Amino acid sequence: MQQGLHNHYKYFWIFVIVCFAPLVVQAQFTIPTALEVENTYNLKPVIGAQVAVQQKESDGKYYTFGTYYTDSLGITNLSLNKGKTYTIITKKENYYTQITVLSTEELSRIGKNKFGLSMRPKDCYRLRGKVEKSEVLAGENYLVLKNLKTNVSETVAINQEGYYFACGTCGQSYLVIPYLDGKQQKMDTIELHEETCQGKRNPLLELNITPQEARIDSIENTPPQGKYAKGDSLILKDLVFEGKTKQLNDVGGAALDLLYQSLVENPKLIVELRVHTDARKSERYNWLLAKKRGAFIEQYLSEKGVTADRFTIVAVGESEIMNHCTNGKSCSKQEHAANNRVEMRVLQGDKDFLD
Repeated sequence: MQQGLHNHYKYFWIFVIVCFAPLVVQAQFTIPTALEVENTYNLKPVIGAQVAVQQKESDGKYYTFGTYYTDSLGITNLSLNKGKTYTIITKKENYYTQITVLSTEELSRIGKNKFGLSMRPKDCYRLRGKVEKSEVLAGENYLVLKNLKTNVSETVAINQEGYYFACGTCGQSYLVIPYLDGKQQKMDTIELHEETCQGKRNPLLELNITPQEARIDSIENTPPQGKYAKGDSLILKDLVFEGKTKQLNDVGGAALDLLYQSLVENPKLIVELRVHTDARKSERYNWLLAKKRGAFIEQYLSEKGVTADRFTIVAVGESEIMNHCTNGKSCSKQEHAANNRVEMRVLQGDKDFLD
């Protein structure tokens, strides 16, 4: 009886060793691996991409290792088995499926193993270019790409060598606003014509930028009638609202009077007034604040008799910060104040009608 019981336990442990020993060995040889998925065209992380991993066995067959999703940085962290080959399938809506083969044969368990995976978006007109500047760029360098149909803006980084990469939608037009060392450069517009890009696998537009600092003056320093031309961009320096309110101080009120006078003295002038805020508080809060400030300006000009066809108000909010004071950055009141501004863009000026 005792011998039979002993044999029973012996066979039990043999069963445990046979069944679970491979898992123990496998756990000892896992390789920490980070898979980083980015957009092929604009080099931004692809968030929420499905990453399906299949492991190849010695008999050549594959089995499903697991299915994962990329985080807010476009990364998914895995523990892969040593000496194995994997097929990695990345999928996401509006992207083409990407299949990649990865081997852990030469990887170290203690190393920082990171692999970059690319996904090509389906509806993307590839934009890239370079800032034509001899020296290496320093400071805050980027461009704002604004869809003129939807009014949606995207900030695109410019690296130290001056290169940038972005995506546009076929058939849409964009306003391009470069910022070098935090200073706004001359704006430009691009049109992505349907006949140019529709149906092409890898449409591409080279758009190089020649630095030319935008003309940014106070409205009171501008010359009289006949000075404005289409494309002029001016920051109305004194047209500043107090704190996180829609109230103008005495200086701001005087600046609004000067804006009204400029519209009266330049009868062919048509402008777009863009209301910006700093990045403190939420993005929605700042957009609503910009709308309230814009409504205040609109009411003032309308009551003064300026017709609606002479001006347009655009609530920008915090989407076009001029310096480094974006969400979460520590900045002084003066640095935040630089982003609370009203910008006047000339859509039609008296100069456009001069001989």
